[in-house]
Amino acid sequence: MLFSGMERKSEGKKRAREEPLAGEKQDKTKTFCRGLEREVPKEDLDLQKLRGVGPALAKKLRSAGYSDLEALVRRFPRGYRRIRLIRSLDEADLGRWVLVQGLVRKSWRRWLGGRRSVVTVELEAPRLVASFFNQAWLLGTLKPGRELALSGVLGRRGKQWILKNPRMGQEDLLEQGGEEGEVVVPLYGPGPEGISVERMRRLTLGALERLRPGLGEELDEGTLERFGMLPMDQAVPFLHCPGGSEELLERARRRIAFEEAREQMALVRARREERGAYPAPEIGIPALVEERIRARLPFELSEEQERCVREIRADLRKGRPMARLLQGEVGSGKTLVAVFASLAVLAAGYKVLFLAPTESLAEQHQRKVGEMLKGSSVAPRLLTGSTPREERERIAEALKGPAPLFVIGTHVLFSEQLFPHKLGLLVIDEQHRFGVEQRGRLFREAGGFLPHVLVMSATPIPRTLATAFYGDLDLSELRRPPVPRPPVRTVLVPEEKWPGVRKRIVEEARGGGRVFVVCPRIGADEGDEGGALATFEELKNLVPARLVHGRQKAEERRAAQRAFREGEVPCLVGTTVVEVGIDVPEATWMVVRGAERLGLSSLHQLRGRVG
Repeated sequence: MLFSGMERKSEGKKRAREEPLAGEKQDKTKTFCRGLEREVPKEDLDLQKLRGVGPALAKKLRSAGYSDLEALVRRFPRGYRRIRLIRSLDEADLGRWVLVQGLVRKSWRRWLGGRRSVVTVELEAPRLVASFFNQAWLLGTLKPGRELALSGVLGRRGKQWILKNPRMGQEDLLEQGGEEGEVVVPLYGPGPEGISVERMRRLTLGALERLRPGLGEELDEGTLERFGMLPMDQAVPFLHCPGGSEELLERARRRIAFEEAREQMALVRARREERGAYPAPEIGIPALVEERIRARLPFELSEEQERCVREIRADLRKGRPMARLLQGEVGSGKTLVAVFASLAVLAAGYKVLFLAPTESLAEQHQRKVGEMLKGSSVAPRLLTGSTPREERERIAEALKGPAPLFVIGTHVLFSEQLFPHKLGLLVIDEQHRFGVEQRGRLFREAGGFLPHVLVMSATPIPRTLATAFYGDLDLSELRRPPVPRPPVRTVLVPEEKWPGVRKRIVEEARGGGRVFVVCPRIGADEGDEGGALATFEELKNLVPARLVHGRQKAEERRAAQRAFREGEVPCLVGTTVVEVGIDVPEATWMVVRGAERLGLSSLHQLRGRVG
């Protein structure tokens, strides 16, 4: 932490340790800054100690998460801007952020209709104008002869020099930059509603001024040097008031990142210890049960899959909640590993919930697993937004009962009306598509124990990787697919070459291939170029094609997917709903229009649908 002994109430986090760190005081007076003897009473951290902060403003700040002065100091800039100090106007500075100082020559106001207005001020030297919109009150302050310090983007309108996006009150920047040179300005995110960015900046700097004498450093010089970090008492002020050195700024960032990572690791350890204090179903897999499970699988597990199964089996028999990430490329066999674990839990008499992000993917899982378990008493049930009410009620009632049950579903499983009894395993596919709070609704105590949790992802987001590395999730990785796949060639083509791409789509489809055409949006109508509707209208007259997107009724969407999967049509046009849930091994081509609108995770998933 920046200030030891302070609990950040705004984040509602518990202390992750019981033992005091070296240098910490353990009395009722909060200590402040590791390694220092100075003590600061808790009341000195009150927001109202800042100039201009009364009860009303303090309440607004606290409701926004800024519980005390430390919380304000931890509000670090989201970025930085370099501003050049200029005394004369030069074409070379056009389009750059500049800082100018001059005397007001004249100012005037123009009403734009209603309450909208623009106040314009012209400076003597350098001779330029700056306009402020919807700030009519400024006119009374911009008297001729007043000295102003303005920053903004230098531009031209005909022969007149102008300052775009002007900012007033930049005198403190002049002191930083001297006569000529550059200053680095911190850029803060928006503050609470009703508090301007500039006011929040000044409150943050005010809090820093009060707390700065207590900043200390507990890391030794060797550690700081090894990781290229500034001491904490230099890093915190430098991030809020940076100089011109990029190197020092990077060293300051590293120090704060190091501290945040250490806090995160401590919290993860605490969560792991807290979870480990609960019992979980102790599930062994007898030889006879394993033989029956393997007999249900469509093919033998690969060496990679067997290794992951061994790791999961070891977790299940510990009697403590499993929390494991199963990572592997699209087509690497993650689902089959999850099915093995699910059948083992069902055989032990517990329930399994299998959570998918889309109806398409849930239906695909239910269809494939259903084929494996045909004739079994634990064949999977499907629960999605399209599930009829009567079936939904039957599943909800069955979840309350004692018998084992396998339910594959979507977000409907988060419903407060569902209370699974004896939930033994929670499987979450494409887990990065679910929020932390959503997953937490299912990972809850029931009957005195927690369920085991297996999350799967082909493209784990940074937070997922972080929790895996820090120890909150154990990691099982499928590095190779069960069957070698041909390499997928990726080509970037500009949108203006769409007519040629369209011709290739037709040739591929007529030659016996199957083609996905993915658009980032549905489109307002058939005339919305680049949308799924318009693309489908283009292609359907050239080659048999079907359309799939999120606004369709479930049955219409299923029919389109089935037609493409079974080869009735060689072309499927759709939005990113095809990213997960449409498994067509015969697909040979995928065209993604407007790929710049999609994230790397989505593109990676789409790329895995061919080859």
